[in-house]
Amino acid sequence: MNNAQAEAGNKPTPNGNKRKNPRPFQASRQQRTNPDANRPEREAEFPILLDPPLLFLLPRSSSTRSAPIPPASADPDLAPAPMATRRRMLLKVIILGDSGVGKTSLMNQYVNNRFSNQYKATIGADFLTKEVQIDDRLFTLQVCLLRHRLPSYYSTIRLGQERFQSLGVAFYRGADCCVLVYDVNVSKSFEKLNNWREEFLIQASPSDPENFPFVVLGNKIDVDGGNSRTVSEKKAKAWCASKGNIPYFETSAKEGFNVEAAFECIARNAVKNEPEEDMYLPDTIDVGGAGRQQRSSVQVKTMDVSPFLALLLVTLLSMLFFLSTWRKNKPSPPSGVGDGRPLPPSPRGLPILGHLPLLGPLPHRKLWAMAQAHGPVMLLRFGRVPTVVASSAAAAQEVMKTRDLAFASRPRMRMAERLVYGRDVAFVPYGEHWRQSRRVCVLHLLSQRRVGSFRHAREQEVAAMLARVRADSADVNLTAHIISYTNGIISRATYGDKGGRYYDGPDGGEKLAKLFADFEELLGTVTVGEFVPWLAWVDALMGLNAKATRTSAELDAFLERVIADHRRQRRRGGHRDGDDHRDFVDVLLDVNEDEADAGGGVMFDDVTIKAIILEMFAAATDTTYTTLVWAMAELINHTHEMRRVQDEIRAAVGIDDDHVTEDHLEELRYLRCVIKETLRLHMPLPLLIPRETTVDTELLGYHVPAGTRVIVNAWAIARDAAAWERADEFVPERFAGGDDLKAADYLLLGQDFRFVPFGAGRRGCPGVGFSVPTMELALASLLYHFDWELPARGPSRLEMDELNGLSVRLKANLCLVAKPWCRQ
Repeated sequence: MNNAQAEAGNKPTPNGNKRKNPRPFQASRQQRTNPDANRPEREAEFPILLDPPLLFLLPRSSSTRSAPIPPASADPDLAPAPMATRRRMLLKVIILGDSGVGKTSLMNQYVNNRFSNQYKATIGADFLTKEVQIDDRLFTLQVCLLRHRLPSYYSTIRLGQERFQSLGVAFYRGADCCVLVYDVNVSKSFEKLNNWREEFLIQASPSDPENFPFVVLGNKIDVDGGNSRTVSEKKAKAWCASKGNIPYFETSAKEGFNVEAAFECIARNAVKNEPEEDMYLPDTIDVGGAGRQQRSSVQVKTMDVSPFLALLLVTLLSMLFFLSTWRKNKPSPPSGVGDGRPLPPSPRGLPILGHLPLLGPLPHRKLWAMAQAHGPVMLLRFGRVPTVVASSAAAAQEVMKTRDLAFASRPRMRMAERLVYGRDVAFVPYGEHWRQSRRVCVLHLLSQRRVGSFRHAREQEVAAMLARVRADSADVNLTAHIISYTNGIISRATYGDKGGRYYDGPDGGEKLAKLFADFEELLGTVTVGEFVPWLAWVDALMGLNAKATRTSAELDAFLERVIADHRRQRRRGGHRDGDDHRDFVDVLLDVNEDEADAGGGVMFDDVTIKAIILEMFAAATDTTYTTLVWAMAELINHTHEMRRVQDEIRAAVGIDDDHVTEDHLEELRYLRCVIKETLRLHMPLPLLIPRETTVDTELLGYHVPAGTRVIVNAWAIARDAAAWERADEFVPERFAGGDDLKAADYLLLGQDFRFVPFGAGRRGCPGVGFSVPTMELALASLLYHFDWELPARGPSRLEMDELNGLSVRLKANLCLVAKPWCRQ
């Protein structure tokens, strides 16, 4: 169906009201209530099929293809069933779109002729099936709705408020058509259609992506009689035309308008895309023989075995065998060492997986609950990896100060090694490479002088962020603006600009943002195979390995272009040694030349330079973005504290200036208290990057063997009621009073081990000095120029739900109303 046909279905009736399209291809009532009513009697025993919830896990090459049809035979006993028994065919349709656009309602309206006004948050995947007749053929249309769970980092740049959390490549496998849905009254849901389309093509990897059938539905045209729509039909059709004339329909799931016509087009497009040999479901073959007096009623039901199910069966059998032998030969747990020191206490775990299943979606909270029952030092086993968890200030001090050298190494983490080449600073084990790389970062990249050289870039990016906020002050997605701000600063600091010029086309900056979003998401992912090696196939099955390979290759190609471009400029004399405006790539190239001239020291090859650049980008953007969002979220829930910090900022700026500069920051003491209290309650990394012991050592009297992974639960320490008054409350004044906490400066790591948001000791974060002015300037500017409040249509208090990833961030996008402040 083309756009003209779609328009025809939308014509109003003579009285001016739009009419619902007829249902030309819907099965008859008898067929819907009894699909077998018109089939020959001999098909009563239909081939064994998987229930619809399992169909999407099977490869189309096996689950939807019949057994080979035997050649015609003179023997009637072996003749295949008549053609009528092979009319049932499977078509798979996937629906994608932002949350709240009406995907579930459209699916229910089409399949069940039902609509509900109740909105429920969705998790996982949902699907319904419906038998439809097109021309003379009967199809089982499987409508698969991708239900979302986790909003991504850079969510507003990529896919609006949320993004698809992969159920694995298996979810997409064999899709015959993809439906993109947006709300005609929400322009942002329309703007994200291209991102959803790209996400599908990446995950599904169709053989002919240019011609793969898509259909676009503009839903909710009934809202407010069409007066509230923000996306015109002309604009939507123009976008569809630019993407290869994608069919477009405007629908109302509530009224049922145009839903049937849209799904007819969807089904017909799916049929065109489906190869003939892949359509049919398994056949029933009569082997009884019609001409015999004693006819057998036995039928052969054939179906290819899914490789996934076969692999799963083998795995389960292997686990059962392992469990049976493990119980017989299970050794008694060690109680300590010869000198009498015991191992830390350990809660009961599961065979093979150990304590992994106990962690849940927010491991820092679960580990804190376990520590309250078992003590501040626990021994856990994550698969085959013994792990000690420290959950008190005393334990943290022993790990990061008293016995820092014994705990100074890092475990080998597969995803980090894959993405940052195993040549970075934060994730590499303790050794000569780490010492030399950290020295260069501290002295050359993150020195006070170098951080100060980016002041102009910070102030420019703040001004740009404020302009964007003013442009949509009635409904500000502050998360999006803060992400853009932090991304802009670190891009300019690392390689000189926002990077778009290294990509072809006008949307290079958006492509780069998406690439780095994927990078940070993967960097925060823990692979199953790291803890249970024989289950490493799960990572491949879920598409994790493929995504890591693709992302790593794209990042490598991008950074190769960046380094080559910098070398060309240096040959032309564009950068000079000692130039305070050099970016990180130039500084690292200068270090190489200086070390070569000196005839010694560390020499950084291109791989090491790329690793350090990637790590700087991830660390700086993630820390700044999450802290700023949490700070604004806490202040919006604590209006008294917000008013106090605004009064302080506006008094410091005074009447001579009309904007905040870094010269004002020293006077903003309460602002710093707000940031410190935000970091206490919502530190970006509640579980600090794991350490690993290099020798046998001890922790609070417990024996810790060499090679043990050690995790400091900084979040638990910051919520310890024995160390903090009103530990779970937002009280910035605690850092401004007369107690020793006012000395807990985030710029001086390890002053107070109750407050370690950036770690301490040898493996403490060296980039704090870069992030702090970036956070302070942005927060002060947002609070100086605007008064903030929650949207009138929403709840009176902001929900503070967490979402775990590379860092722990606010689960939902922070959407506020910004009212420009005018000095009297």
